[in-house]
Amino acid sequence: MRTGWRAAVGTGVFLFLVIFLSLAGGCGTPDDSSSSADSEATVDDDHGSPPGSIQENDDNEADDDSADDDDDAADDDSGDDDVAACGYAPLPTNENGVFVSADTGNDDNPGTMQAPKKTIAAAIPLAYNAGQSVFVAGGRYEESVLAKVSVFGGYRAANWTRDIEAVRTIVAPPFQQKFVINNDEKGKTIVLEGMEIHGSADTNNQPYNHTATSAAVTVDSEAAVLSCNKLVGGSVVDIGGMAGAISAAVQVVAAPSLLLVDNLLQGGPAFGIIGAESIGLWIDAPSHQVVAKRNVIRSGLAVGPVIGGAIIGVSVSSLTSSAKTVLIANEIRAESPSAGAKVDEAVAVGSYGLGKLVMIANSVLMKEAGYDAAIVAYGPIVLLQNTIFSENEWPARSLWLADTATLVDNVFVASGDGASRFIEVNNDAHQLRFFANDFYDDSPGFSFVYHDTFAITDLAEFNACQWAGCAAAAGNISVDPLLAGANDVHLQTGSPCIDQGVDPSSWYDGDAIHFDLDGDPRPQGAGWDIGADEAAAR
Repeated sequence: MRTGWRAAVGTGVFLFLVIFLSLAGGCGTPDDSSSSADSEATVDDDHGSPPGSIQENDDNEADDDSADDDDDAADDDSGDDDVAACGYAPLPTNENGVFVSADTGNDDNPGTMQAPKKTIAAAIPLAYNAGQSVFVAGGRYEESVLAKVSVFGGYRAANWTRDIEAVRTIVAPPFQQKFVINNDEKGKTIVLEGMEIHGSADTNNQPYNHTATSAAVTVDSEAAVLSCNKLVGGSVVDIGGMAGAISAAVQVVAAPSLLLVDNLLQGGPAFGIIGAESIGLWIDAPSHQVVAKRNVIRSGLAVGPVIGGAIIGVSVSSLTSSAKTVLIANEIRAESPSAGAKVDEAVAVGSYGLGKLVMIANSVLMKEAGYDAAIVAYGPIVLLQNTIFSENEWPARSLWLADTATLVDNVFVASGDGASRFIEVNNDAHQLRFFANDFYDDSPGFSFVYHDTFAITDLAEFNACQWAGCAAAAGNISVDPLLAGANDVHLQTGSPCIDQGVDPSSWYDGDAIHFDLDGDPRPQGAGWDIGADEAAAR
């Protein structure tokens, strides 16, 4: 949570709160027509062991990752055990699970298909003791849930057939209550699939009392999979003046192994006098292994009348260098849904700590009225085949670096009122590598690299790699990528990014580099395309 110690200004606070509450009604829940990325591609996972080994081709061994970082068995499986999208649930039988129906159930029932329970909370202990899952029929469940077993939604109570799209299984916990995935058993994976969960509201009106917080799902689990869910953070309000407010779709507090695939994650509306944050995916675990693939991840509305609000697509905090977050083929957006709402900070992906961030074939957008970067990385970062949009009223920044970085086959598009800075580095940034990236801004005066003491504005100088922190650079270009539309990753015929990339397998040994954002195979044609789209596949 960002902190800023300023005296709250009484005048206008009430008006801000009234405006916020009126806006929250329209911004807290995404449109029902929203869907996650292409659901026909298969999922890289093995029920909780994150795929994606990273191999960085560093020239200086002193700067290489530790031997146990990228070469452990859990990483090197590369996602060979594919599971069809939304296909984790076992057959719904009395032998496999306990059944729940809000409309036809009764908690005095045994929880069978013929006589289901009424609440999820009543079914979970029964399923836990029997080593079973919970199958939940469509309906609305206003209850808190501590999920120690797998929970599957989207069923028709009449015959227990399943249609996740047509049958909405909605959980809406009461005020300040939660839906928590909790598992401390090694070797056991909890799956949450086919659910629509709305975070509860939270309000704090006392200084220093507590941060007003809401999350649709809190993950505190040894191993978990979230698949094909719609998760929306609740409305949070801090009028106490000192604690702040955070709304997130998913809050991760412990995750030795977590996979998120084909979900819609939407941060909820947050109002805080001293500060507010709306976050799609909030990873706040000291050490973690998280893979997110083919999700739609969005910030929501954040209003802070004193120091502004923060909108963040993915926020990662880690205290150990062994922590790793891998983002594959996601659509990630940090964009205020309300024009005119004061936004102090907007970050599509922020990695705040020592852990490694790996991003492959994502579509990333940062768009707001303040000043920040699309991607912020305090720890090591590897970016392969992404398309990244930065739009600011201030000078746009695509990437802020404070450690090692490898960028290969990415498209960066920036636009702002001032001269854009594609890559901003601090004094700790080192071993920076850039291969076959396209940096495009149709306004003059932008910098490829910006530091407080120097700026690289010439492409030849950038590729020559004689500036502080650069370890290798080659084949980078600065031309219009000819995208299909505004913030659309798809390349038009004749794009200079077609067939102009390099083979990224030297930096990643998993299968993810062989598919674009739409799940189409790559490379095709004469070579690899730059960006998240493989044009020849169409």
